[in-house]
Amino acid sequence: METRLKSHLLTFSKYTDPGSHRELLLNLPDSIPEICRIIGGQLINSHTLYSSAECMIPEERIRHDEQGLLTSSAILTELLLKNPEGLVLNRTTSQRVISSCRGSCLLFASILRTKGIPCWVRAGFDSSLPMAKGQKIVDHWICDYWDDNEKQWRLIDPDYLCEGLCRWEISRDRYDFPANVWLIASIGKIDPSDYGMPPNHWGLDYIKGNLCHDFLNLMNCEVPYLEGPALFKIPIEKASKSDLLLTNKLAMLMQDPIKNFGTLFSLWRTEPRLQMRDI
Repeated sequence: METRLKSHLLTFSKYTDPGSHRELLLNLPDSIPEICRIIGGQLINSHTLYSSAECMIPEERIRHDEQGLLTSSAILTELLLKNPEGLVLNRTTSQRVISSCRGSCLLFASILRTKGIPCWVRAGFDSSLPMAKGQKIVDHWICDYWDDNEKQWRLIDPDYLCEGLCRWEISRDRYDFPANVWLIASIGKIDPSDYGMPPNHWGLDYIKGNLCHDFLNLMNCEVPYLEGPALFKIPIEKASKSDLLLTNKLAMLMQDPIKNFGTLFSLWRTEPRLQMRDI
């Protein structure tokens, strides 16, 4: 792996930095399935929670966890406040943090980077989630990490236990990366309304948003779902020709983000429509 890329993907962002909890993460098992199992024992996915008839958690607590715990450090601090014994697997529902696939990915990236393993968060679409109901391809974030033994990148879903799924590793041909989806959907070869998030967030705008998030994640800028750069915020119907050309250029580069990392990083440095001004 290129030295600059490896260094970049080992660097903590403000969202993945564990802060004072680094030693806690360093002492976790090295096994990837075990790390996923530990994460699954700490968090409750809010979408799973809302679909449960047994949900007895107050709405204000759901909002507090989802909207207030936006970094790995904040999630870890809250977990230890709820149970100071550490990242234990026997947490009760009240001792877990309510999060999302983004929260699971932040923890996973934080753990792997602490252990010296290059890793980054991916934004894309997945048709296997329960909320997809076999008909839609819904927004779902996962992680890409470097397997040094096999000398290859592997896709991991650290949220799989929180989502009630039976897999943790994902093949690349089963996950829909937004770059590929955008390039096909924008010319009408697939229906863009099949991609998004229930109940009513679907279409090209959502695909473009996930493309921006996938790019930002590669730049170590894992902003919350509703945040993004100027290109993220421009509705398709108001996008200029220049905006659409930039979106197409970004999508083409993000089809092979590792190979094109240098060009993408330069774009991050020079293109105002792709920058986060407050980061």
